[in-house]
Amino acid sequence: MAQIPVNLKLFSEIKELLMSENDKMTAKKPGPPVGSFTLFNFPAEPKNSFDEVYPGIVLGKADVAVDGPKLKDLGITHLVNASMGKKVNQTDTDDEFYKEFQIKFHGIPALDIFTFKMSPYFEASAEFIDKALQENGKVYVHCKQGISRSATIVLSFLMHKRKMELKEAVTTVRGRRAIFPNDGFLKQLCYLNDQLYHPDQVRS
Repeated sequence: MAQIPVNLKLFSEIKELLMSENDKMTAKKPGPPVGSFTLFNFPAEPKNSFDEVYPGIVLGKADVAVDGPKLKDLGITHLVNASMGKKVNQTDTDDEFYKEFQIKFHGIPALDIFTFKMSPYFEASAEFIDKALQENGKVYVHCKQGISRSATIVLSFLMHKRKMELKEAVTTVRGRRAIFPNDGFLKQLCYLNDQLYHPDQVRS
């Protein structure tokens, strides 16, 4: 995959924001034993299986996404599966799966790895979500845990359709759910931010 130019200042600011404390939205987990060594410092998981992170947009886990009756109880009319597929850490659903529940479906075959090109899916997913909201619908956006792939898609929507720069979009979503897109997705979002709002800074 070709390297995309990265706004390192913005990338660092967003990483710092995502790694900062967010106690209200995270489930407390016991820390590592005294004297132990951890290679990676991951933030705590979200407290809830799902959260409404923007009016009409619910961000959450896959186990809720495969529960049709639960989705109907929540008033979900549209669904974005940002982990569509049969590989490990993907969710094997499609249009047919949701027909009996009258839920419109949009799938993205993403893997939660930093080399996956998520940006080609930004515009189509933003259009799908925007159209759903225009129809007074309610959209469930998910991956496996509802923190990386699906969060990236929601952030892209807010940037494309609600005129938010990345920092505002992250702050908006993170105020309602703990999220943590992987570094590759964050770099693609930083590039999108400059494309949309600072095109003079974009390098080809």
